[in-house]
Amino acid sequence: LEFYATVFTASASAFDAASIFKGKQACLDSIEAIAAMGRNATAKDKDRSDVFEIAYEMYARGFEFGKPALGVSDGVRFTVSDGKVIPAFSALEGLGESAARSLVEAYREKPFDTVEEAVTRAKLNKTAVESLRKYGAFDGMQETDQLCFL
Repeated sequence: LEFYATVFTASASAFDAASIFKGKQACLDSIEAIAAMGRNATAKDKDRSDVFEIAYEMYARGFEFGKPALGVSDGVRFTVSDGKVIPAFSALEGLGESAARSLVEAYREKPFDTVEEAVTRAKLNKTAVESLRKYGAFDGMQETDQLCFL
């Protein structure tokens, strides 16, 4: 698992979380789609294909990815937790390295109580917040600390 975490860290810019998290067959389908491009495949496509192959191998060996989580995921490094490879926040579309580092640093100072607090303290933009929601990083967190009396 540590090997895979290291390889994905080194290839984070070519990591396609949306496809890779769908599993082994999605990785294989992506490899085949890039191969079908032939000479039209760009260098970035070829890099992505390499990452899909490594992810496919990882799945074939029975290993899995864990979901990105506050307090578990690193900003720029893939890690291992509970027998799963945990993606770096920077590997998620919509989160650059700066935003990912800011999120982790702000959380380390004091864990977030709400999504609103995370957005404010880590200075996250709308795209980053949507990506974090999509991959479950904010699961279980309240949106705001405002109370509503209905």
